[in-house]
Amino acid sequence: MTDSNDMRGDHSRRQPPGAQRLFLVTESADAGGAPLRALELDRAPRYLRLGAAGVPELLARPVRADADIVLEVVDAGARPLVLVQQSPGCGGAPRVNGTPMPPLGFLRSGDQMLICGRLLHVASFTRPPVAPVTANMIGRECPLCRGPVGDRDEVYVCPCGWGPVHWRSEPGEDGSDVLECATLLRECAACKRPMILEERWDDVPVFD
Repeated sequence: MTDSNDMRGDHSRRQPPGAQRLFLVTESADAGGAPLRALELDRAPRYLRLGAAGVPELLARPVRADADIVLEVVDAGARPLVLVQQSPGCGGAPRVNGTPMPPLGFLRSGDQMLICGRLLHVASFTRPPVAPVTANMIGRECPLCRGPVGDRDEVYVCPCGWGPVHWRSEPGEDGSDVLECATLLRECAACKRPMILEERWDDVPVFD
């Protein structure tokens, strides 16, 4: 999402490896464009309002301090949460998953928020925690193949800190094969969470 208006584009930019990014997703009001509109949530307070034709917007500053819903991503392990604060003057009888929204609460990927008749879904985007080797990783032992990590390799490091595991190694001077150890695993040996082997969206709504 290069312009935060639809779900197309390169979502890997600016994302720390392995970090889950959260979005508010709703049906697009543009009949000729993408069917979904997505707004990326941030680790800084953002003020939710409905603009022209009920189109949701996230603003860095409030329009009315007494009538805003404030959203902020907070770290909670591998899966971040959205801290939601509702101002006393907020209209539209906001509801979360069908129940009235409390003054202060949390949202997670898969939750729904209804405000002024507009249904917003929380969806997530994740990419593999893969990056070039850093200086302190060079020569360390890959926990799968027991071979050393080279200075030009790409490695997988689980968000829990386990690794580095070869994602793609440089071929050896002796003609040895490229190592792709991480792709052979189904779960992290330390935290037992599933390996993140490809970019993916989760909890994206389907509108009829």
